[in-house]
Amino acid sequence: MDNKLRNREIRRISSSSTLPILIFTVVTIIGEILLRYIVNNAEAGSILTKSVFQYILIQIIIYPILMPILYLVFYKYRGKSKNMRLKQTLVKPRRSVGWCLKWIIISIGVSQIAGRILTEIIRLFAGLFGVTPSDNSFIVGSGLIANIVMMTGLVVFAPVLEELLFRGIVCRNNEEMGQWFAVIISGVIFGLWHTNYAQLGFASVFGITLGIMYVKTRSIIPTMITHFINNLLVGVLTICRSIIMPAFNSGDYEYVFHYLFVKNIVVTILLLITFMLVGGIIIAGIVLLIIEIVKRRKSHKMRAGRFEMSALKKTLVYFSSPVTVVTFLLMIIMTVKSVFSFRIV
Repeated sequence: MDNKLRNREIRRISSSSTLPILIFTVVTIIGEILLRYIVNNAEAGSILTKSVFQYILIQIIIYPILMPILYLVFYKYRGKSKNMRLKQTLVKPRRSVGWCLKWIIISIGVSQIAGRILTEIIRLFAGLFGVTPSDNSFIVGSGLIANIVMMTGLVVFAPVLEELLFRGIVCRNNEEMGQWFAVIISGVIFGLWHTNYAQLGFASVFGITLGIMYVKTRSIIPTMITHFINNLLVGVLTICRSIIMPAFNSGDYEYVFHYLFVKNIVVTILLLITFMLVGGIIIAGIVLLIIEIVKRRKSHKMRAGRFEMSALKKTLVYFSSPVTVVTFLLMIIMTVKSVFSFRIV
C-alpha cells in the first residue's frame, strides 16, 4: 500500500474512533455550562437546584438520547462501509465461563488498586504545587429516590451502553491497527472520557482489561457483566458511606457506636461485607494477573494489525488526525479541570 494511502486510512480509523467521543465531550461541556447557568438563575427551592433532578436530566440526555446518536454517527461514517454492526458483538463468548470469571476478578481487582494508586500520585503531585485536589466523590443526593436514580445509571445504563460504545465500537474499530494497540488506546480513551482525575487511573486500566476480554471472547457480554459487577460494588459502597459517614463528624464515640450498630446495623454489615469482598477481589485479581503474566503469557498473544510499520510511527500517524488531537486535548483539559473543581457526575 502506498504510504499516503496507508496514512490516510490510519487517520480515517483514528477519526472514526474518536469522533463519537468528541461529540460526547463537546455536548458535555456545553451541557455543563447551560446547567450551571440555569441553576444559578433558578429561584431558591426550585426543582432545578436539586441534585437528583440534575442527575436525572444528565442521565436522560447522555444515555437514551446521546448514546444512540453516537452509534449512528459511527455507523454512517465507517461502520456501514465495514459492515460493523453492534449486534455482532452481542454473541456467545468464545471462552469458557471459568476463563471469563477469572478475568472478571482480574479486571475489577487490578483496576481498583491501580486507580487508587494513581489518584494518590495525582494528589501528591498537585500538593507539590500547593494545590489541594477537590473532592470528586460521586454525590447525587440523599434519600431513597436519589439512591435509586444513582444505581439505575450505574448498574443499568452504564454497563450496557458504555460497553457498546467503547468495546463494541472504539476497540473493535481500532483492531486494524493491531489488537494490543486497540486494547490500550480504547482503554486510555475510556479513562479520559470520564474527565475526572479520581476515575482516570481506574477507568483506564479497567478499559484495558475489558478490551482484553472483548478481543479474546469476541463478545461484549462478559465485559457488560464485569462492568455491572464493578458498578454495583461501587454503588453499594457509595450509598452505605453516605448513610453512616455523617455519624463520624460528631466526635461522640458512644453515639457513633449506637448509630452504626443499633440504628443502622444492616447498612454497617453490608458496608463491611462489601469492603471485604472488594479487598478479596483486589488480592485475587493481582495474584491471578501475576500467574497470567508468568505462566500463561504466550496465550495472550494479540493479532498484529494490517499496517507494516513500527508501533511509534503507527501511533504518530494515528494521532495526526485533527479529530483525535482535539478530542484528546479536550478530555485532558477537562480531567485537569476536575482537580480544581467538583462535578456531580
